[in-house]
Amino acid sequence: MPCRNISNGESCEQCRFWARQGNKFAGECRRYPPHYAEGAHGRPLELKRVYPMVPPTDWCGEFRPRVAELLD
Repeated sequence: MPCRNISNGESCEQCRFWARQGNKFAGECRRYPPHYAEGAHGRPLELKRVYPMVPPTDWCGEFRPRVAELLD
């Protein structure tokens, strides 16, 4: 089975679980529920829910095409 990755057009930017976040350099991977993270680098300790931030050109083994592509 061939490796599924960006060379096959399966980048995060093309995945149904990826959501761009205000800039062209990163987005949230929403494949799984958010996890809790604590403040760091001298910030007050607070718990907040976060999704992993990944660049649009990244890839993983859980790629699913966007719904619009499935309808074509």
